[in-house]
Amino acid sequence: MDGKIIKRAGILIWLISVCLLGGHLALASDIMSAPVDSPILAVKPVTVEFFNEPGCEECAMVNDQVLPELEQRYSGYYVLARQDLGVMTNYLRLVSYQKKLGEVNAPVYMVLDGRKIFSGFKDIKANLFAAMDQMVAGQMESPPATVITPAISPNMPAIRTGQSATWWHTISCSCCRW
Repeated sequence: MDGKIIKRAGILIWLISVCLLGGHLALASDIMSAPVDSPILAVKPVTVEFFNEPGCEECAMVNDQVLPELEQRYSGYYVLARQDLGVMTNYLRLVSYQKKLGEVNAPVYMVLDGRKIFSGFKDIKANLFAAMDQMVAGQMESPPATVITPAISPNMPAIRTGQSATWWHTISCSCCRW
């Protein structure tokens, strides 16, 4: 019985090593076959933070209308980070962006690389793609905003299910004194 297990483990290790080696060889052949005059670009993807809440109508509109177009236009050039505003750390991250980038309240937000914020469906739909063009082309020169998410204290009330993070912030927040 032990001999069969050892034999199977050996075969598994051999298969994994062949797969890994094959992937490296395929990558090396792609690089070696690239024309001399076409540079191989290492592009850092743009981080797109999508701040939303379940049940939010504008959030659903962004999800259904903007995200598919974003994927179609910029596939491979961005990383999407969905941030649920019902999670306190995500909410505090958004508040920090708002303070640094100067935005007002809206039900949905998108932040590009910590440099540019869009508030609400109309702003996102109208301005996101032009900003993505600039970010992908490397034309945005301002450094990203430094965002510090404050630690949640045990005295800070939790957001109840169905209760908006914006409501909690305007009524109960003592951490950021907005």
